[in-house]
Formats: sequence, structure tokens, C-alpha cells
Amino acid sequence: MKNNLKLVLVSVLTPFFILFPGKVFASQLEVPSQYSTIQSAIDIAQTGDVVNVAAGTYNEVINFEGKDIVVQGNGAAFTTIDGTGINSSVVSAVTGESNLAKLQGFTVIGGSGTIISSGNPRCGGGVYVRDSSITLQDLIINNNIAQEGRAVCFISSPNSLVDNIEISNYEDETNAGNSIIQIEGSQWGQSGFVTFTNSRFMNNNGGMSVAGAGATLNDVLIENNNNFNVTVIGNSGIGGDLNPPLTFNNTIVRDNYDFSFTDWQGGWLVINNSEFSNNHQTGGSIIYYGNDSILEISNTTIVGNTSEVLSDETVVQIRNYRDWGGWINISNSIVWGNTGFSNSPITLPEFGGGSYTLANINYSLIQGGWPDTNSVGILDIDPLFVDLLNGDYHLTSSSPSIDSGDPNSPLDPDGTRADMGVYPFFQVPSPTEQIESLVDLVISYNFQNGILNSLDQKLETAQSALGDVNENNDQAAINSLQAFINAVEAQSGNKITNEQADALVQKAQVIINQLSS
Repeated sequence: MKNNLKLVLVSVLTPFFILFPGKVFASQLEVPSQYSTIQSAIDIAQTGDVVNVAAGTYNEVINFEGKDIVVQGNGAAFTTIDGTGINSSVVSAVTGESNLAKLQGFTVIGGSGTIISSGNPRCGGGVYVRDSSITLQDLIINNNIAQEGRAVCFISSPNSLVDNIEISNYEDETNAGNSIIQIEGSQWGQSGFVTFTNSRFMNNNGGMSVAGAGATLNDVLIENNNNFNVTVIGNSGIGGDLNPPLTFNNTIVRDNYDFSFTDWQGGWLVINNSEFSNNHQTGGSIIYYGNDSILEISNTTIVGNTSEVLSDETVVQIRNYRDWGGWINISNSIVWGNTGFSNSPITLPEFGGGSYTLANINYSLIQGGWPDTNSVGILDIDPLFVDLLNGDYHLTSSSPSIDSGDPNSPLDPDGTRADMGVYPFFQVPSPTEQIESLVDLVISYNFQNGILNSLDQKLETAQSALGDVNENNDQAAINSLQAFINAVEAQSGNKITNEQADALVQKAQVIINQLSS
């Protein structure tokens, strides 16, 4: 009996040793019931542990000390780490942590940043990450300051993850609108990468700087900021430093003052499925490209932006000064309703003595047109937004941008050719078209003649009812489609496979729902 018991215990405990070598269970460290401060709990914690922080305000700064642990608050609305008066970054990860090190559920305020090196400004008032990675989730980072900006700073961070954070009400000490977010390699050419998802940057005085590194922003809102300048340099590979691009996906950038995106000095900027609207620039273009860089814009709507500059460089300014060349690709996009001192919303490349920039600008609606004779699919006509004045940039059913995108692009969600702009128009096939598609599906299954004829007859009856122009026979069509469903279900698992039956019933039910609405 004892031997059998020993075997059972070994078999039960072994998986825990595999998951956490040298440690059976992750410890739960409670603040303040067990440890008076968050940092004192981190000091005791080991990799894999969880530090649970009760609701309240904690006047301290914390350092993960190289430990891949979870530091978890009781929600950003209830739990605050306040670094006021300590003259440091509030949160630091600088000792080789991976993104298994996680900070979640806090408001982070009162930081003043970390001195990178003598003579350099402080960096990362709220969060400072260097030669490490971290996961930041469900945070509010606001009211932090640091010399020359940088509320959140990642230097040579291989793979940090940022999800559901809000950075707001940020000021730098110089009030010069420097970057609230800084991402860079520790030295030129040494890369870093940060992924942002489902986050918001609002009501700040400052922008974003990416140098010798890459970042991806998915589902991010950038709104009501002052001096929000996004700068990317040193990652295109044209000048010798190849790093991932700075990519914006499904991002809304609106109502920012003194705003611009600058793709500069070997930068690589990618903008997909995004909206740039109602931003104002006092000193230049909304998007500025130059000096041997790569710029890619697709399925993006650039609308309602204004510039005070007395030139025709009001939306996208394209320049190239050196001899390495550059590359621009703009497709499936709309540039419309942007105003300045000129009516031309997008300029030809200027060369300034450098080599030619390869500009591929195709299948886009551009107010004022695009004069390159090699371009195809360029429209210069009102895109017919739902409500231009009130900021609804979806397409109406009459928009010329519908089905006018690059025919080689992926299809829109409704299965039709790509539209231009960020918001594709969902085209619902008519009930008659959907019944025709259902007939084709029935034929493709090669049923026995008896079943085929029975199903076809019911679909033909539904089509005939819809085709009767003398009266509304939607209910007759619905009855025929329901008879079709009944016939399919009667043979499901027999002469019609369950999978085939599910597909046929689903399509028929969609048509019934449309006719019933």
C-alpha cells in the first residue's frame, strides 16, 4: 500500500516540477497585509510569483529587479503608484526581464524619469525599460514629467507588450512638446520592439519617437494632443540599419494640434486601415517623408486636416535629399477635404539634389489628383462620406470609392473588390442574388436527382415570388425557403451530410432574416 501511495504522489506532483523547475507553486504576496510596500514584496518575490496589491495609493517607485513576476493592482481606478517627490521613474525594468514581467491594474503618476547618462535628459517619468522587456496592461499613466518628455521609455527592449493603457495629461518640464513615448536601440542599429494594442493617448503635450527600433500600434486612439509629432528614423535599411517598421493598424488620429508624422533619415513608416482627421499643423505637413526612407500607406482616410503653411505641402510632403533613394507606396486610400493656403493636398517629390524617390501611388482618391502618368486608378471626385461635417467618414452607397481599390488587394469583408479608405462599404447581396448563390451551392454538392430536383424546385418558387413585380411576395418566398430548410433537415445525416446541411440551412436562414427585417 505504501509503495502504491508513493507512486500516486510522484505522478501528481511531477507536472508542477516541469512547469516551475525548483518550485512547486507560485507564491501570492499580499500588499499591504503581508508587506507594507510594493517594493518590499518584489524584493522577496521569485520568478513566477504574483504580487497582489490592494486598492489604495502607494507613494513609492518600484523596480522589477530582473524578476519575471506579476505585480497586480486592484484596478487602475482604485490602485495608484505615486512617485511624487522621489525624483525617479515610477516603474523600472532594467535587469534583463522578459515580457513575462507584468504590471497590471494601476494608475501610475508623479514620476520624473531616470537619468540615462551624464549630460542627457531624464527618460521615462512613468515607466523606464532598458535592455529588458515588460508587459504593461490595464494602466493609466498620467501627470508624469521628465526633462524633454518621455512618459514611457523603452531603450533596447526586445519585445515589450502594452495593452489597454491610457497615457494622458502629460507635460514635459521644458513645455516643448517632446516625445511622451520613446522607443530606441541602446546604440544605433541595435533594435528594440514594442507592441501596443487597444490603447489611448489623449490630452498630452508631446508625441512619439522611434529611432533604430520598431513598434506596432493596433487599435489605438490618438486624440486631443498638443505638439503630437511622431518621428521615425534609422530603421529602413536604406542607410544600413535594418529594423522593423513603425506600423499603425486600425488607428484613429484626430483632433490633434500642431501634429505631424515624420518619416525621416532612413525611417520606415507603415500606416494601414487608419483614420487621420481634423488635425492641425502650424509649421508643415501632416505627413512628412524624406531622406532615404520608406513610407507605406494603405486603406487609410486622410480628411479634414488643416495647415497654416503658405505652400502646397498641406498633407503629405515628399522630399529626398541624399543619394540612397527611397520608396513610397500609397494605395486604397482617400485624401480629401484637407485645407491650407493651397488646394493641392499632396505634393510631387522634390529632389534637392538627391536621387529619385520611387513613388507608387495608385488606386486612391486624391483631391487635386496625382499627376504621375504611371499611376493607375487615381480618382479626383467627392468620396461621398456619410457626414463629412460631423466626422462620419464611412462611405455612402453612391461613393465612387466602393470597389475602386487595387483589384489585387485582399477582398473586403463582404467578399467584394477592395474599397478605398479605412471604412469599407458592406454590400449586402439582394435576396435574389443570395438565392442564386444557394442554387449554385446545391448544384456543387452533386446530390441524387430526386433530392436535387426537390431542393431546386423550392428555390425556384422563392425566386419566382421575389420576381413578381405586381405584389409583395416576401412571405411566399420565406415560406418556400422554410420548406427548403425542412427538406434539407429531413435528409441531414442521410443523403445529405451534416456539414452540407449546416451550410445550406445557414445560407437559407440568412435570406429569411433579410426578408423578415
